[in-house]
Amino acid sequence: MTACIYALRDPLTHQMRYVGKTTNLKRRLHDHIHLRVTDHSYRAKWIRRLIAAGTKPKMMLLEILSDDIDWQLREQRWIATLRA
Repeated sequence: MTACIYALRDPLTHQMRYVGKTTNLKRRLHDHIHLRVTDHSYRAKWIRRLIAAGTKPKMMLLEILSDDIDWQLREQRWIATLRA
Protein backbone atom coordinates (compact mmCIF):
# COMPACT_ATOMS: atom_id res chain seq x y z
CA MET A 1 0.00 0.00 0.00
CA THR A 2 1.30 3.45 -0.90
CA ALA A 3 2.04 5.78 1.97
CA CYS A 4 1.85 9.56 1.99
CA ILE A 5 3.70 12.08 4.12
CA TYR A 6 1.50 15.09 4.85
CA ALA A 7 1.49 18.29 6.86
CA LEU A 8 -1.30 20.04 8.72
CA ARG A 9 -1.24 23.81 8.21
CA ASP A 10 -2.83 26.59 10.17
CA PRO A 11 -5.47 28.09 7.83
CA LEU A 12 -4.77 31.64 9.08
CA THR A 13 -0.98 31.75 9.33
CA HIS A 14 -0.26 28.99 6.77
CA GLN A 15 2.34 27.68 9.21
CA MET A 16 2.92 23.92 9.02
CA ARG A 17 2.22 22.62 12.52
CA TYR A 18 2.27 18.84 12.17
CA VAL A 19 3.82 16.20 9.90
CA GLY A 20 2.49 12.67 9.66
CA LYS A 21 2.15 9.55 7.52
CA THR A 22 -1.01 7.91 6.24
CA THR A 23 -2.33 5.62 3.56
CA ASN A 24 -5.64 7.50 3.32
CA LEU A 25 -5.47 11.32 3.39
CA LYS A 26 -9.20 11.94 3.57
CA ARG A 27 -9.72 9.51 6.45
CA ARG A 28 -6.69 10.82 8.36
CA LEU A 29 -7.88 14.44 8.14
CA HIS A 30 -11.29 13.32 9.41
CA ASP A 31 -9.60 11.56 12.33
CA HIS A 32 -7.57 14.66 13.17
CA ILE A 33 -10.68 16.84 13.24
CA HIS A 34 -12.82 14.38 15.22
CA LEU A 35 -10.48 14.03 18.19
CA ARG A 36 -10.88 11.80 21.20
CA VAL A 37 -11.68 13.81 24.31
CA THR A 38 -8.78 12.07 26.06
CA ASP A 39 -6.24 13.40 23.54
CA HIS A 40 -4.36 16.25 25.22
CA SER A 41 -1.41 16.50 22.82
CA TYR A 42 -0.26 19.89 21.51
CA ARG A 43 -1.72 18.91 18.13
CA ALA A 44 -5.13 18.14 19.63
CA LYS A 45 -5.19 21.39 21.61
CA TRP A 46 -4.24 23.36 18.49
CA ILE A 47 -6.97 21.66 16.41
CA ARG A 48 -9.57 22.27 19.13
CA ARG A 49 -8.67 25.98 19.16
CA LEU A 50 -9.12 26.13 15.37
CA ILE A 51 -12.49 24.38 15.56
CA ALA A 52 -13.63 26.72 18.36
CA ALA A 53 -12.72 29.63 16.07
CA GLY A 54 -14.86 28.17 13.28
CA THR A 55 -12.10 26.76 11.09
CA LYS A 56 -10.00 23.60 10.78
CA PRO A 57 -6.47 22.66 9.74
CA LYS A 58 -5.59 22.35 6.08
CA MET A 59 -3.89 19.18 4.89
CA MET A 60 -0.97 19.45 2.49
CA LEU A 61 0.49 16.42 0.69
CA LEU A 62 4.27 16.53 0.97
CA GLU A 63 5.35 13.24 -0.59
CA ILE A 64 3.98 9.98 -1.98
CA LEU A 65 6.16 7.02 -1.10
CA SER A 66 6.55 3.74 -2.93
CA ASP A 67 6.59 0.51 -0.95
CA ASP A 68 10.39 0.23 -0.98
CA ILE A 69 11.00 3.61 0.71
CA ASP A 70 11.45 3.81 4.49
CA TRP A 71 8.51 6.06 5.43
CA GLN A 72 9.78 6.64 8.96
CA LEU A 73 13.04 8.08 7.67
CA ARG A 74 11.20 10.30 5.18
CA GLU A 75 8.78 11.53 7.87
CA GLN A 76 11.71 12.37 10.16
CA ARG A 77 13.41 14.31 7.37
CA TRP A 78 10.27 16.34 6.70
CA ILE A 79 9.91 17.13 10.39
CA ALA A 80 13.53 18.27 10.54
CA THR A 81 13.09 20.37 7.39
CA LEU A 82 10.01 22.12 8.73
CA ARG A 83 11.65 22.81 12.10
CA ALA A 84 14.65 24.45 10.44
